[in-house]
Amino acid sequence: MSELLLPGKLKNPEPVLEALEAEVAALARLKDKKGLVLVADGSRNQRTLLAQAARCAGFDQIIRVENGIKAIETLYAQQVDMVLSDWETEGWTGVQILDWVRSQPEKAHLFFVLAANPEQERMVAQVAEERHDLFVSKPFGMNILRDRLPGIIERRLVFAFARQRELRGLLRPALEHCLLAVNNNPHKLWPYFSLGGLLGRHGIFEDSARCYQRIQELDRKALAAPLELARLKDLAGNIQGAQGAYSQLIKNHPWFLKSYDALGNSLLKEGKKEQAQAVLERAVNWGGSQHAPRLHKLALLYLENRQDDKALPLLLKSVHLRPWEQGGRKHRQLAGIYMERGQWETAENHARQSLEFSLEIHDSQTGWEALKLWGVIQLRQGRGDTVVHTWSLAFDPGLWPQGLPPSSPRALAGELARLARQEKLDSLARHYYNLAQSLEGKGENRWREEMGRQLAALAEQGLRLVRDDRLDEAEAIYRQGLALDPLSARLCFNLAKVCYRQGRRAQWLRYLRAAERLGTDDEELIREIKRFHDQLSYLEL
Repeated sequence: MSELLLPGKLKNPEPVLEALEAEVAALARLKDKKGLVLVADGSRNQRTLLAQAARCAGFDQIIRVENGIKAIETLYAQQVDMVLSDWETEGWTGVQILDWVRSQPEKAHLFFVLAANPEQERMVAQVAEERHDLFVSKPFGMNILRDRLPGIIERRLVFAFARQRELRGLLRPALEHCLLAVNNNPHKLWPYFSLGGLLGRHGIFEDSARCYQRIQELDRKALAAPLELARLKDLAGNIQGAQGAYSQLIKNHPWFLKSYDALGNSLLKEGKKEQAQAVLERAVNWGGSQHAPRLHKLALLYLENRQDDKALPLLLKSVHLRPWEQGGRKHRQLAGIYMERGQWETAENHARQSLEFSLEIHDSQTGWEALKLWGVIQLRQGRGDTVVHTWSLAFDPGLWPQGLPPSSPRALAGELARLARQEKLDSLARHYYNLAQSLEGKGENRWREEMGRQLAALAEQGLRLVRDDRLDEAEAIYRQGLALDPLSARLCFNLAKVCYRQGRRAQWLRYLRAAERLGTDDEELIREIKRFHDQLSYLEL
């Protein structure tokens, strides 16, 4: 195993509330001038200037590093609260450090300041797209951090406190917290964004719209406000009105790339893939070629149309810009393209990387798809003996997170047998058919016992969270369970009840119907579903 997987511990994503608590603690240290600051810049003079700016802002604990690699090492070893990084840091650029930070659950909250030359300003804005907290253009004054940090820290603390209350089901205190920020900062935009977002997430669309309209009154150049107004129409079911508003924003402000993304997403929800593709292509042509999610989405549309030549450069650039974002999925897609081209070594390398990235984030299903594809690549090269060794990893509990593969060992062997049959290798197919038979009752039973224990533990954890009104966390737990067993009627029913309490009609109806369809043999569950039906009014159903 050590030869196949990247070193390092597997990362268990922290619950959202725990991450928020870490964020609040770090922001409090920064507010009190007690935070640890990391300065990363390849130039000694520039490092000195950044460190002096941090000292002028009141910070005494400062670590300086000369390249991106040392910055990452420091972030691993120290409890850093704020990063000051230059765009052109050697090894890893400042934006790559930023993307790495935002991809790590335990570090995503870090306060990040990005510095760049004026001629790089447009590039920074395109790549980072609000994932940094503050952008400073060089040369800058020593007091820039002292003057600007307090307001940004206050804004983030308001967001974090309100979100904590919201996740605990305490909507009124969350609203009161945002309203207090509005009253204290009536002429600033960010409190209205905070309040508008909170109201919109809970379906209070008219009051949310008033927040964004107030932003427009304060600053006509704040294009995020009309964009959010259009999204509210989308959420309220006025699809045509939303798409018209997105299109008008694009017409009036063709460089405002988020409008293209919003319109593309809206069209994709309606199944209008050709139109969505055209919109995303326009965004890329308008300078949006540095945004990894946009490139990946466009690449997927090209792949669906078998336009591999167009998809390949977009996938490669997306991986380069944000290596950790959907890394397993992207590398698997690249492996498939290179396999069809007959570039075996490159294809195999991407399949291996897909497996590594997937298991690193506990995505067993994508890891399984990568492992299968890795073997197919070897089969296409006539390396049947190597395939048996590669696919044998599927039955190694040490490969999978918590020792649990995405399906039973017998089912895995059966799927490998079918793959071998498709590749017209009858002897290899018979090997895996025989293995599937031999695993029946042995590995199958052990897998089902472990699966049952994990699902029971997740169900119990979800119920505790529901009792505490921590519905978002409960939903995440139930979805984690469904990732293990997509056919669990009990989890579908639990998820339906959570979505019902959140007021998400389309979602709870879908999961309720799934529970009814999958739970026909569970008499106790059928009775619970009937009681749930009895609690609902005729109009709700």
